[in-house]
Amino acid sequence: MISLCIHPFDFIQNEKDICHQLLIIENKKMLYSFLKDMASGGIYKEYFEIYDENNKKLKNGDYLDFILSLLYLDINNKKNINALIKFLKSSCSDMLHEVTQDISIKIQEIFNLLRLESPVDIISNIDFTEDDYFKLANLSIVEDDQSILERIHTYIKVSYELRKIKIFIFYNLYSLLDNDDIEKLLRSCSYFDIKIINIEPNNIENHCFSNKKILDKDICLLE
Repeated sequence: MISLCIHPFDFIQNEKDICHQLLIIENKKMLYSFLKDMASGGIYKEYFEIYDENNKKLKNGDYLDFILSLLYLDINNKKNINALIKFLKSSCSDMLHEVTQDISIKIQEIFNLLRLESPVDIISNIDFTEDDYFKLANLSIVEDDQSILERIHTYIKVSYELRKIKIFIFYNLYSLLDNDDIEKLLRSCSYFDIKIINIEPNNIENHCFSNKKILDKDICLLE
């Protein structure tokens, strides 16, 4: 079982005990540093750390997803697409092998015709792989015209299905969602044992999170 540490908040909990968290950072310099760390995936300042049961440090990207902007929520990010391709390679390996062979033959046939027309001698080293097929296919996950809440739901669902991410760290959910929306989001995530941690720049008095911690303007921790 993994444990999550969020150092500025003295937060250390194992995955089973983590509940939805609201973290307030009122100090602007600390907030800026915190957001830079989120943007780096927890590498810049290492405010976020994941450990296994043997206290071995794990890679944040395998367990956490950092979302800095709700407006630019990208379901087709590189991590999701790579995970999708990895899944398809594993589940459709025989079919992909057959297809890549067929494509290689077709490419060779076309090259033979080109060689006949070329004014000089030419050769080709045809090595068409499964990776080349996926580059040509240019896969993307379907995105419907959804509300912001539905987009967040879809993003979480896809990231969970493809990468098994169960801890999502958002910045400023309250900028575009009200308490009713967030309550719906938290309820649906709880059903799949997915945890939401939300970072806000100002104190939220009326909120629906299980726990709230505050780093005030003097960087004192209040609970």
